[in-house]
Amino acid sequence: MSRFNLSALAVRERSITLFLIVAIILSGTYAFLRLGRAEDPSFTIKTLTVTAVWPGATAQEMQDLVAEPLEKRMQELRWYDRVETFTRPGVAVLMVTLSDKTPATAVAEEFYQARKKLGDEGPKLPAGVLGPFVNDEYSDVIFAVYALEAHGMPARDLTREAETLRQRLLHVPGVKKVNIQGERPERIFVDFSYARLASLGVTPRDVLSALQRQNRVTPAGSIDTNGPQVFMRLDGAYDDLEKIRNTPIAAGARTLRLADIAEVNRGYEDPPTFLIRHDGEAALVLGVVMQDGWNGLDLGRALNAEETQIAHTLPVGVRFTKVVDQAVNIREAVGEFMLKFFVALAVIMIVSLISLGWRVGVVVAAAVPLTLAAVFVVMLLTVNPEVDLGLSRNVSVTQLIANLGSITGGDDAQLDASKDWRLSWWTKIYGYTIDGPYLWVGKGFGVNLATDDGFQVDEEQSLRAPHSAHLEILARAGLPGLALWALLQLAFAAAMLRAAAIARRIKEPVWIPLLGWVFVYWLAALVNGSFDVYLGGPQGGIWFWSMIGLGLALTRMVNERAAAVRDETTPRIAERLPRGSARPSADALRPVTPV
Repeated sequence: MSRFNLSALAVRERSITLFLIVAIILSGTYAFLRLGRAEDPSFTIKTLTVTAVWPGATAQEMQDLVAEPLEKRMQELRWYDRVETFTRPGVAVLMVTLSDKTPATAVAEEFYQARKKLGDEGPKLPAGVLGPFVNDEYSDVIFAVYALEAHGMPARDLTREAETLRQRLLHVPGVKKVNIQGERPERIFVDFSYARLASLGVTPRDVLSALQRQNRVTPAGSIDTNGPQVFMRLDGAYDDLEKIRNTPIAAGARTLRLADIAEVNRGYEDPPTFLIRHDGEAALVLGVVMQDGWNGLDLGRALNAEETQIAHTLPVGVRFTKVVDQAVNIREAVGEFMLKFFVALAVIMIVSLISLGWRVGVVVAAAVPLTLAAVFVVMLLTVNPEVDLGLSRNVSVTQLIANLGSITGGDDAQLDASKDWRLSWWTKIYGYTIDGPYLWVGKGFGVNLATDDGFQVDEEQSLRAPHSAHLEILARAGLPGLALWALLQLAFAAAMLRAAAIARRIKEPVWIPLLGWVFVYWLAALVNGSFDVYLGGPQGGIWFWSMIGLGLALTRMVNERAAAVRDETTPRIAERLPRGSARPSADALRPVTPV
């Protein structure tokens, strides 16, 4: 009876095997070099902040007349979860949070819809309300920070130089945005003496009204001709400091210039919102944000090259200095990983060669880098072009660690909340089954446990069961159901282990990897189902029961093969017995594995 033997096929078709090995190594090396590298993994924040300002209003007025209408509009969002509002006299801050089940690809659209609804509601707010102002981009991580400084240069000239450098940095591949911080806005200051105004019979309100009237942009109409339409404009808006000084101010029967009663000067915001200094010198800061999924090492090299070119074009006295470079941290982390990887690989190869011999040791040692190369290819095809699995979860090692942390808890508040939520639900199930009225019968299979137990998180009631298949069976079928479930799994495990032992006894080890693969898949599904709804839905339930069916089929095939081997062995032994002697039983003829 011919059986498929992968090892024999690899030895027989040496050219194909060599080609596949070389292809895996080359593609794995290429994938490793192309994989994204960053100090922190990318994540999606599903919260935006809304701020509204109404000078002079009380906290209650901000709540009733400003915050409440905005809250109602936010409740119209598809993935809306909650809104937290903080009000104080003159200010209202709303934190709008989307549902945890919001797909990562839908967050940007939800934020866009929120901006539209807030923009529609803004004109309906009371007169004098400023805003609402929306902020949904505070999750950006600064990759590199540069300081721009020039001793003695006016701040406005330094700002123009920073804008020029910002445009250059935006053209570097891998740069998402460049933020300028530390800029002091320019202001026009009008300083007048109250005593002089009083002697002339002019009030400060008269001065402010005159400035507003003169600087107003007023439509003057247009003239329709046989050719183009000619628009009329009034010349009076301020575009020069001298025009501000020449603003007419009415003082009784006289008309004065603003320069006659006040000093008009150009300056900067005073006091400044904040100042930035580098090495004791006033400076502007340019923060570079990297694109998602980009290789941080490549971006670091590109920024270094651009920084060198910028240094040759800067005016005399202007310094452009790098303050923070995330590429250094990434380079150290990758270097540490490579060192540990090669040390571990060397240890595995040495131990394999010493314990298994030259030929077998080389095969075992080569399997490790080949496996990693294949993993790098899979990561490049799945992780680097970020794949959204629909529940705001991305395929990455970081996400797997986060999922494990949600079970054991940690420093992250969200993971601790997830753990507490599950433990509270599991404790309640234990209470109404083991210590309650549902010990022997459970609640049944037609009940939505999330709603009935008070742990529903979705308005559509899509969540039906706790994040544990074993506790779900306890809640629905009681203790007898849980005992039958445990007995079924133990029986399946025993059948698989017995089949593996039979395959080894009849000296047909080709069955052992197949049985082992099914056993490991079944065990992984059980472990996953202990902390997730994996087995309750088609994404896990279909494959779980398919693996059980495949495992039972394999055990049946192994038993039939063992019976065939036993039948082939019995006649040959019987022919060697003397005539008239008793025929041994089948158990006596069972092969014994030598020690």
